Amino acid sequence: MMRGVAQLFLKLIDKFPELEKAAFILIILIGVKMIAGAFGFEMPQFVFFGLLILIFVGTLVYSTIRRKKSDHSTSA
Repeated sequence: MMRGVAQLFLKLIDKFPELEKAAFILIILIGVKMIAGAFGFEMPQFVFFGLLILIFVGTLVYSTIRRKKSDHSTSA
């Protein structure tokens, strides 16, 4: 299953290169959550997953807008 998810993510990165940067941001967020948990700070799951989804969707939206602007400027 993990191999399938990884392959899907690689295909998405090919289509949306900005996802590579988003992946690093997500890894940092996960690391911060783990370190904070070691010091007794617990982030609610819905907040954490909301942030993950927000970063992922925000990156896709940014990539799409950027691509449309690029296509528009090259066709004009």
